[in-house]
Amino acid sequence: LERWAQESFGIYHSDDVINVTLEFDAQVADRAERLVFHPTQYQQRLPDGALLVKLRCKGHRELLHEVLHPDWLGHVKVLGPSSLIRELGEFLRITQKKHGLS
Repeated sequence: LERWAQESFGIYHSDDVINVTLEFDAQVADRAERLVFHPTQYQQRLPDGALLVKLRCKGHRELLHEVLHPDWLGHVKVLGPSSLIRELGEFLRITQKKHGLS
């Protein structure tokens, strides 16, 4: 049960396990570095001060909500996988359309 629960990002658990790579700008890297986003995460500081975070999890929608959290908004980039980048794009397109911003 513990291993099963550790696969999830949050409580959602019905999609595939993916390998995620996030890059936090140097402006927010210190704060992001202090957090554990997921038990599987690996962190690496880049020469420009940015923080690379890699993790393996399920729960893509909850992960996207974390990426869009006000603390990181405009300061984090999803580098992969491409399926998660597409899912983020679709989320943003739907949101823009709903609010008449497209």
